[in-house]
Amino acid sequence: MMQAILQHSLKKLGVNGVSIESAGTIKESTSQRINEHAALELRKRGFSLEQHMSRYVSNIGDLTVFSLVLCAGLEQATEVRALCPEIADRIQIVND
Repeated sequence: MMQAILQHSLKKLGVNGVSIESAGTIKESTSQRINEHAALELRKRGFSLEQHMSRYVSNIGDLTVFSLVLCAGLEQATEVRALCPEIADRIQIVND
């Protein structure tokens, strides 16, 4: 959800050249489709992620290439820090 909203917001602001990746911290949910409740909420707001498949954060490659890592909460930020301590200063919590 965060990826779709960020991409839309940046486009609306005229910001180009920003790459946004989406991944989660629950390894078991890898390759699953978007939660139906989340899909419904996105559709209400004009977004569609029907083809989205979840990915585990360590499967997206070298995290040190990212200038900013947004995490949904403290638990996710803690897990990302444990996976890649080198980016601790680039992690921000969205729902703090």
